Amino acid sequence: MNIYVGRNCFVNYNSVFLDVAPITLGDNVLIGPNVTLATPNHPFIAEERAYTDYPNGCHALEYAEPITTGDHCWLCAGATVCGGVTIGAGSIIAAGAVVTRDIPPNSIAAGVPAKVLRQISESDRIHVWEKYIKNKPPR
Repeated sequence: MNIYVGRNCFVNYNSVFLDVAPITLGDNVLIGPNVTLATPNHPFIAEERAYTDYPNGCHALEYAEPITTGDHCWLCAGATVCGGVTIGAGSIIAAGAVVTRDIPPNSIAAGVPAKVLRQISESDRIHVWEKYIKNKPPR
């Protein structure tokens, strides 16, 4: 097993971790439903990718690169993270995003392929507890 999970992580339903290379989740990482963390890759050239009789047996070539998420990351529903990616601490990956490159800390990234939309700042604070005791949903 190549999966290393920090403290207080949460992984929701139907998430898939393909751990040919190590997958490391920092502390307090939230994984939404249907998230895929996929470390494997295959050659781009079709002949190199084909199922072939190699000297050590019949197989297709596969290689892998690790995935690392820093502390306090949130990977929203349906996000896909490809091998070789590091997601910086405190970052949010939007629902349905496909992450093919590193994401800096405290960033919001979205899209296919995922791009950094902006940095998370103090102006994003919603004072959850105050809203909770006033019975107001956070906005």
